[in-house]
Amino acid sequence: MHKDNLTNEVAIFVGAPNSGKTTLYNWVTGSRYKTVNYPGATVDFAVGKPLGVYKVDFDVYDTPGIYSLSPKTSEEDVTCDILFNGKVVNKNKVIVAVVDATHFTRQILLADHLIESGFNVIIAVTMVDLLKKEGFSIDIEALSDHMKVPVVGIDGQLGGNVDKLTSIISKASVKNSQINQSLWDSATYSEKFKKYDNIKNQIILSEQKNRLPKDFNVRKSEKIDKWILHPAGGLFIFFLVMFAVFSSVFWLAAPAIDFVDGVFSDFSALILSLSPESLFLEFIANGLITGVGAFAVFIPQIAILFLGLCLLEDSGYLARASTLIDKPLSMVGMNGRSFVPILSSFACAVPGMMAARTIPNKKERFVTLFILPLLTCSARIPVYALLIAFLFSSKSALLAGLVMSAIYFLSIIIGAITAAIINQFLPKTEPSFFALELPAYRRPVFRKVIKSVLDRTLAFVKRAGPVILILSVLIWAGSTFPKYEIKDVNERFKASYAASFGKVIEPVFKPMGADWRVGLGIITSFAAREVFVSSLAVVFNVTEDNDDAVALSLLEKMREARFVNEDGTAGELIFTWPAILALVVFFMIALQCMATVSIAISEFGSFKMALIQLTVFNILAYVLSVGVYQIFS
Repeated sequence: MHKDNLTNEVAIFVGAPNSGKTTLYNWVTGSRYKTVNYPGATVDFAVGKPLGVYKVDFDVYDTPGIYSLSPKTSEEDVTCDILFNGKVVNKNKVIVAVVDATHFTRQILLADHLIESGFNVIIAVTMVDLLKKEGFSIDIEALSDHMKVPVVGIDGQLGGNVDKLTSIISKASVKNSQINQSLWDSATYSEKFKKYDNIKNQIILSEQKNRLPKDFNVRKSEKIDKWILHPAGGLFIFFLVMFAVFSSVFWLAAPAIDFVDGVFSDFSALILSLSPESLFLEFIANGLITGVGAFAVFIPQIAILFLGLCLLEDSGYLARASTLIDKPLSMVGMNGRSFVPILSSFACAVPGMMAARTIPNKKERFVTLFILPLLTCSARIPVYALLIAFLFSSKSALLAGLVMSAIYFLSIIIGAITAAIINQFLPKTEPSFFALELPAYRRPVFRKVIKSVLDRTLAFVKRAGPVILILSVLIWAGSTFPKYEIKDVNERFKASYAASFGKVIEPVFKPMGADWRVGLGIITSFAAREVFVSSLAVVFNVTEDNDDAVALSLLEKMREARFVNEDGTAGELIFTWPAILALVVFFMIALQCMATVSIAISEFGSFKMALIQLTVFNILAYVLSVGVYQIFS
C-alpha cells in the first residue's frame, strides 16, 4: 500500500440532513463509535472505527448535517470547522460526500462544492434501493466520469456495497492540493442547480420508456404526504401516532415491569432472610434494593418511549411532523425548528435545551427554552406510571394508556399556552424562517434503532442511577437513625431524623393532600424527578411490620397509608384520587431537575432568567396542585 494512503488517517462523512449519512456511518462502524461534543458548542458529532469484517483501519467522523459550505446554523458551523480547521482533525482527510439519490440535484451540489474546495472526495449515493422500487437506477460510472471522483451506490436498508466503500477509502491517496473554503453566491448556486438538473436524465435511468427522473414528483412518498401533511387530516394522524407511542409506554411494558418487580422483591426477601436482625442486611434490602428497584421497574417504559421515537425518526415521519406543526407553533412564537428540541424534551429537557441552539431566531429560541421543562420527560414516567397504576390497577391497560397519553398532550397544551403568553411580552426580532428537506419514507433499520434505544436508555440510567442510589441511602439512614437499636420498626421510625424533619414540612404539603412522607419524596425529587418513587419505596417500607413488608408492593403500601393524627392514631387515607390528581398536576408543572436549571443558565446566558423560570414554575405548580386538591376533595 502506498505510503500516502489513508491507513490510520481520517474519513469524514459529510451530507445533508436526512441524506442517509448517519445510517451509512452506522453500517461502517457498527458499535465501534462514540459521541463527542464539539469544543465550545452544544453540537455533537461521532467518531469511530470500521468494523473488523471490513479489514481496514482508519478513523471515521460523522459530522452534523449541512446543506452548503456557507454556514448558517451551529451544525453547519461545526461541520465546516471540522473540514477547514485543524482544531479537531489535523490529519490527512478523505471526504465521503453522502448524496440521497431521491434528492439528487440538490444534494450533488454539496459534493461539487467539496470537490471544488480541493478535498479528496468519494461520493456515496444512498437510497438506491428506493430508486429501484420506483423503477429507476443510477448510472454510477457515468456519475463518476462526470464528477471525476470515485462513486459508490449504497443500499442503506441492507448495507449493500459498504465493504466496497471502505475499501476505496482505505486505498485513497490523499491529495496535496490546497484546501480553500470557496463561498458560492446565489447566482453560482442557481447556475450549478440548472447544470445538474439537466444531466440528471443521463445519470438516473428509467426501466420504462418515456419516464424521466422528474417523475419522482409523484413517487410514493409524495402520494403519502398528501395525507400526512394535510392541514387537518395530517394533524389528526399526528395525534393518533403520538397516542399510539405514549399508550404503548404504559401497557406494552406491563409484562417486563412485573418481571423486574418480582426479581427485586425476591432478592430483597432473600437478603433479609439471611439474618433478620442484621442492620447491615436491612440497609441492603430496604435501603439499596428497595430504592433502586422501585426505579428499575420503570426502565422498560422508558426504553419503549425511546423505541417509539426512534422508529418514527428512522421512518422519515418525524421530519414531516416538524413541517406539519410549523404553523401551530408559529402561532405561539415558535416554528418548525422548535419541534426537535420539543421532541428531545420528551426524553430529557437537557438535550432538548441544547438542541434549541439550532434555532437562529433569538425570540423563538427564548420561547422554546422557557417552555421545554413543561414537557413530559422520561424522568416523569416512573412518577406518572406509579400514580396511574394506583388509580387503574384493576382497570384495563388501555384506559391507563389513555390517561398517560392525555398527560403528554396536556403538557404540550400547557407549554403552548405558556409560550403564547410569553410571546406577547417579547419584542419582535428578525423574521422567522423554516425550511426542511423531507426524506423518503423507508423501513427503519432494526439494528440502528435497537442500538439507539439501548444507548439512550443506558445514558438515562447512568444519569439517574447514582442520584437514586445516594438519596436512597440518605433516606434510609434518615428513617433509621439515631435510634437504630430499637427493634420495633414503627417506634424506631417515629424517633428518626426523617420523622422530626417531617413534622416541620408537613404543614406545607398537607393543603395539597400529602403528608410529610410524600413531601419528603417531593423535596428529594428536586435532585431528579424519578427519585420520588424510590423515596416513597424507602420511606413507606420502614413504617410497616417487617414480617410481611417485603411481600407488599409499593402500590399496596400506598393503599394502606394514612395520615397520623395528633394523638398518634391512624387518620384518613393519604392517597385518594384528588390527592393523586394534585400530585400529577404538581409534577407536570414543577421544575424539579437541577441538571435542567444548570443547562438553562448556560443556554439563556443568564442566571437571573433561569432563576425566574425555576421560581415561576414551582410556585405555579404548588398553587395549582393545592387548588385541585381542595376543589375535588
